[in-house]
Amino acid sequence: VLMIAESCAREWPGTTAVDYLASFPQKRAEDALISIAKNKDAAAYWNAINGLAQRRNRLALGPLREAAADQDPERRTRERRAFAIRALSSLRDYPEAREILNNALNDSDPGIRQCAELALKGAVAGQKELPHCSGRAYPN
Repeated sequence: VLMIAESCAREWPGTTAVDYLASFPQKRAEDALISIAKNKDAAAYWNAINGLAQRRNRLALGPLREAAADQDPERRTRERRAFAIRALSSLRDYPEAREILNNALNDSDPGIRQCAELALKGAVAGQKELPHCSGRAYPN
């Protein structure tokens, strides 16, 4: 899986392999996620960020903070923000993540507010689809 993820991280077929890396406890898997997450243009960038969040690696906090606050009308911001809130659920023990999630409780979008509430309760960690907290698994 590691070889496939590293060799295909720039292409769509490799993104699934990157998803699996989060479930491997070895340091090599985490190092691969970190390496992929350094390239924002990689097809598997958000997969790697999500994997780091699942592993409770605080390196995911910066990109997830940006995604949670994204208001750019040129992007699908609701999907991006919902993704960030879901991923931050895995990091909710970090004060920075809790602050982002608490701020999202006051979001203008009721779906984001509900997603944040579920994330703070730990109800969305690892789940890709929930009412009012759904959309694509990974934002573009």
